[in-house]
Amino acid sequence: MRFSTNELERGWLQGFKVEDLLRPDLADRWGPAGAQATTDLLIRCRDLCRAQGARFVVLMVPLKEQVYESAWEAALEYNGVRPGPAAVDRDAPNRIVRRLAAAAGIELVDVLDLLRDRAASEAFYYQVDPHLTAAGHRVVAEALADHLDKTAPVGAGRAPGRSTAK
Repeated sequence: MRFSTNELERGWLQGFKVEDLLRPDLADRWGPAGAQATTDLLIRCRDLCRAQGARFVVLMVPLKEQVYESAWEAALEYNGVRPGPAAVDRDAPNRIVRRLAAAAGIELVDVLDLLRDRAASEAFYYQVDPHLTAAGHRVVAEALADHLDKTAPVGAGRAPGRSTAK
């Protein structure tokens, strides 16, 4: 699929209605079968990692529309929708996956709140596409490394290049 410069300048959500993903009833629309399929996949990944002596940790990186109000507004404008506040829950996907992971005993690092808290100071996503910038990758990597350091099994080393002093 190719996009014109004008389309890319207006946002990456061509053909993707972000408001559908961020609805409060996402879990209901997803249904028990969707939740079970996701849980089964998470457990299978965890078990495959364990069988190889590796640790499985899910890193949940949010959509930029979840982090930046301006990106959310741009996506709504592009898609030509104006859902009321009760029709949108920008935290829904993260809350659902956190709940599924916790119920399955899966480690999960969710950086949504961290990115929101620091969003005013740095651009964590590119303007014209959904990818993290270098600053975004740095913050996400630091959060993951901090989690791994804090939850490392006894005798395990720290992440390479990280100080042993806290």
